[in-house]
Amino acid sequence: MLKLKTMQHRIVCLLRQTRGMSIIELLIAALLSAIVAGAALDFYVTQHENLITQENVSEMQQSLRVCAEEISSRLRNAGACLPAGLPGLRGRNTNPDTIMIRYNAAPLSLTVGDHTQKHQANPVHVMRFSDLTGFNVGDRVYIYRPPAGPGEWFTITNIQDNQGAGWKEIAHGGQDLINDPMAGDVILKLSEVRYWIDRSTDSLHTRLMREVNGVASIYADEVFDLQASYRKIDGTSVPQPAVGDTIVSIDYTMAARTVKRTLKIAGAGGTLTRQTSTHILLRNTPAAS
Repeated sequence: MLKLKTMQHRIVCLLRQTRGMSIIELLIAALLSAIVAGAALDFYVTQHENLITQENVSEMQQSLRVCAEEISSRLRNAGACLPAGLPGLRGRNTNPDTIMIRYNAAPLSLTVGDHTQKHQANPVHVMRFSDLTGFNVGDRVYIYRPPAGPGEWFTITNIQDNQGAGWKEIAHGGQDLINDPMAGDVILKLSEVRYWIDRSTDSLHTRLMREVNGVASIYADEVFDLQASYRKIDGTSVPQPAVGDTIVSIDYTMAARTVKRTLKIAGAGGTLTRQTSTHILLRNTPAAS
């Protein structure tokens, strides 16, 4: 019994000697917890931003590859199946540069007949023997005056075989032509593609523009530069070919930047930039205009 009372007494004494945590100890513990939590949060934010940056860089590089493949494939066709006197290439050293490519993937053509007189622009009368196969309502076609006269685009709105009058008609209702069609003009179903950098719409967000047969659209965002050099048949290279120059190859460079900005990237408005250079040997050695 005595032993039990002694043990109880010791337990009571121990409990009386136990102290709680002071306010200073609590503050120190809170500070250490905040430091650990802050370091963990900073590590997470850094890793997350690095991941986003890598994704943006990957998207930018993929965009450059797609743009290069697009322009290169068109350049390889430059001048294909064009009639004599119709240039297949045009370059403008405008910094960023402009590249225009012309080729005839489906070599179809119509010749304007004698029944088409000046000031009679709609419909256009073509030769009676003309084969209209391949020309359809809605097609964008190019009418020009050989050998290298004025040319322009229009959309076919109607096709008619006027057997009674002895001619066939190509209509372009609602579209005024700049030049009056005349006998001997040629209507081609060709491809004309132009590339340039648009800085006028939004100087902070430039884009690569593609114009196909007179209709322009955005091809890629955040492409901010396009530079081209043209190698002539005599071996010299020029930043802009002259009319009549025969071009054998083209070197061009494009530059792009990441779409999303981050304050941790110094310079270039918080973006990363990349560029790609491409050399294209032309198949058809087109003349320039």
